[in-house]
Parts: sequence; structure tokens; C-alpha cells
Amino acid sequence: MVAAAEAAAPAAEEAWPPLVEVQVTVGVLHRQYGYTGEQGSNPVLRNAIVPVAAQPGLYVAVYPLRAPDGLFSGLGIEAAVATSVGMQLQRENDTSGKTFPAVSFGAGAGLRLNLRLSKAVTLSPVIGWQAYNFDVHRAADGTVLTGQPAVHWRAFAAGLKLDVAFNAWCSLFAELTYLYVYSAGPLTSAPYFTESSAAPSFDTTLGLAFRVAPRLQLRVGFALTRYAVDFSGGTGPAPVTGASDQILGGTLAVRYNF
Repeated sequence: MVAAAEAAAPAAEEAWPPLVEVQVTVGVLHRQYGYTGEQGSNPVLRNAIVPVAAQPGLYVAVYPLRAPDGLFSGLGIEAAVATSVGMQLQRENDTSGKTFPAVSFGAGAGLRLNLRLSKAVTLSPVIGWQAYNFDVHRAADGTVLTGQPAVHWRAFAAGLKLDVAFNAWCSLFAELTYLYVYSAGPLTSAPYFTESSAAPSFDTTLGLAFRVAPRLQLRVGFALTRYAVDFSGGTGPAPVTGASDQILGGTLAVRYNF
């Protein structure tokens, strides 16, 4: 009977959702930043692109409240940070080939509720906050990029995350988050645009997770994020109606839970 009890112990332990999830991610991104409603050629504000850049990141989730069965699976907090490596920005339609070093930094935190819809399906409503900073530095020859203010996005976030297990070793994950942008830092401050409102913004992820060990996953994904604002009046250096920042990328991650 002692042997039977010892054999049952690991199975009972595995029935509980993880207490902590830690994920290390390596991403590759493409960024497009631009203005809408420009009238003709405008030397003051310039659209810009980042052809490709690396973006490592870290994700941590902690679930102090968990249940081994039933609809409620877990309630906890999650947080993520990411930063760019070797990022170079180019001005749109600039044939000179000049590039400018740039740095991006993203962070987010939220409250997450995991609902066990079935043995294979988990749905997770999330509410929280996101930030994304983008700053451009001087070119190698000392040139300062004009028409590109630092952009520091701040947004409230509300979304859903879905995990669907196909079998014991492969599952699909999808995330769709609505972002309510309430500030873009220097872009929405004098001397740029002093009156702005939130425009449709979102954060999405789709990918596959492969379990390579009982507590270890390899995750491959595709992500698209869009921050945007509309300009409703006030002061501004050009007759534009809004600005958008779109980040498209692929991710490779390792996730460990315990």
C-alpha cells in the first residue's frame, strides 16, 4: 500500500496547474512607424521603418490561487519585459542609405484568470497595462534624425488567451488583446501634438507549443502589435490626423513551469 501511495503522489501533483511559469524569448521584429493625413511632402515629420532587429524578452506568471479540477484553474499575475538588440532605423523613401541606431523597450503586467473549459482547452481573460518606448540616437556621422520624436506608448490592456492541447506534446496558443492608448509620451506633448485620442490598437500572438519534458516547452509564434492615436486639434508641427506604430515579428521561446 505504501508503494501504491508513492506512485499516486506524482499523478496527484501533476493534476495541479503550475504555480510559476517562466519563459525566455528570442524575437525577430519588423517595425513601421508613420503618420496619416499628411498633405504633400513634409520635411518636419517623417515615416520610418526598422527592417529587422532582434528582441529578447522575459515572461513570468505566478498563480497563488489554483484548483486541480473544475472550471476554475488559476488566478494570478503575469509580467513581461523585452528590449531590442542591434536595431537600426531608416527614413522611409530615403535613398541615401543612412541609418540611425535605435532602442526599443517593452513591458507589461496584468491579472490573469485561467478557466478550464475542458481537459484540452483553457481560456484566460487578462486585464492589465502595457508600455512600449522607442528612442532614436544619432547616426554614425553625428546626424540627428529630424521628424522622429521619441515615442513612449502607454496603454490599458484587456484580452483573451487561448490554449488548445492537440495531444500530450503539442498545443496551440493564441492571444488577442485590445489596447486603449492614453499617451505616447513626447509625441503627444508640446511641441508636437497636444490633443490626441485613442485609435484602434491591439496585440496579437499565434503559435504552437511543443512539450519536450514534463515541465518544459518549446514555443514558436507569430506576433503583431499596433499602437495608434488620432490627433484631434491643438498644436502640432504638421497637418496630420494621426500616427501608428506597427511591430510584426516571429518568436522562439523556452517555457518552464513548476
